[in-house]
Amino acid sequence: MSNPMPPPTYVKTRFTEVGPSLAEFLLPDRLLLKVDTTAGAIRLTNWPAYECAVRTMLRLRGVETHLSQVEPRDPKKKKAWNHDDKTCKAIIMLNVSNFESVFDTERMGKKTADIWRDLESLYEASCGNAASAEQLVEI
Repeated sequence: MSNPMPPPTYVKTRFTEVGPSLAEFLLPDRLLLKVDTTAGAIRLTNWPAYECAVRTMLRLRGVETHLSQVEPRDPKKKKAWNHDDKTCKAIIMLNVSNFESVFDTERMGKKTADIWRDLESLYEASCGNAASAEQLVEI
């Protein structure tokens, strides 16, 4: 089992400490999720590469389980879990090329596992793997 990434480094400024840099959350351009909306529906054109890259990035941070887990009930674990979930959401959302076509206000308020399931469903629907063509998301 590989070790998770070391904790992020913080930069001390005269005002406050600043968290991880934005670059730590971004994938190379070739791995960004490409979204095609030309046919009137959302089509995720490179989902397999994006999925692998995001899973790898989350695994290295030790938070990949957020793609399928729900929030813990234990109040002692909730604060850390919510912080990690926000990190996961940032990694997922910041690496989508046509962000506004996929992430509406409702989806942005969801937990990581729900967002991930939505993206998987969009991909399956756009590939014809969905049970019904009605699952395509109309723009």
